[in-house]
Amino acid sequence: MTPYRAAEVTSPPPAAEAYDPATWLPPHELAVLRAMADGYATPDIADRLHASFGTVKGWQQQLYRRLGVNTGPHAVAEAFRRGILGDPDQVAAAAILRQASGLGYRLAVVPWPEGTGRRPG
Repeated sequence: MTPYRAAEVTSPPPAAEAYDPATWLPPHELAVLRAMADGYATPDIADRLHASFGTVKGWQQQLYRRLGVNTGPHAVAEAFRRGILGDPDQVAAAAILRQASGLGYRLAVVPWPEGTGRRPG
């Protein structure tokens, strides 16, 4: 066994808080993961990334292996759990705003007024 391989085998995996998607995932896999989180299907992701359908499927399979999952929804859930995609509420809000602006709506995020809304639980 080469010294490089020995170090690779014996080094512990990174802690959950040590995940940095900029260094841990290749840029194309991170782009695929973000598109999947935004609800795009594989053919649409291929169009957006200017890649073939087969290439994107390969990137997805590699991403699933890295995350230890078998499906796209599970990959997105695991990425949120690990903090790779950030806060799920912010991502969902951004996706809604993008979709609405694509339909011609103009939306603004307005803070909820103090003293209104939900009853204390």
